[in-house]
Amino acid sequence: MLKEALKDLNLRDFIIELNQDQLFEKGQTSTGRSLGEYSAFTIKLKQEKGQRVDHVTLKDTGEFYETFHIVVAQDGSYFEIIGDGDKDDKNLFDVYGEDVVGLDEESRNTLIRTKLYFKTQQYVREQIARAA
Repeated sequence: MLKEALKDLNLRDFIIELNQDQLFEKGQTSTGRSLGEYSAFTIKLKQEKGQRVDHVTLKDTGEFYETFHIVVAQDGSYFEIIGDGDKDDKNLFDVYGEDVVGLDEESRNTLIRTKLYFKTQQYVREQIARAA
């Protein structure tokens, strides 16, 4: 059912947005770990750009966020959010960990409550209708 649900590009976009919002709004990873705080120097630079400074967001130019995409396992049992962490002189995954991509518990619950629950119901109804 998950594999079928993830054929919906709007659902994939929603999942990616959940991950991006989690990073930007909360500054935390899929495990709930904080990405940390900016140095005084970085805060000054980000303030000059009019950017958020209360926690690390991993969004300076937006380039990293734009690389996010969904990969579904062959058997459809799970999906992964993939991103390209290569920046100018460093890899974001080396600095912040691989868990910067992926949904935290709150985001997973939001996904289930707002999208997957209904997609699952729809799928089951379609299967029952086909069998009848």
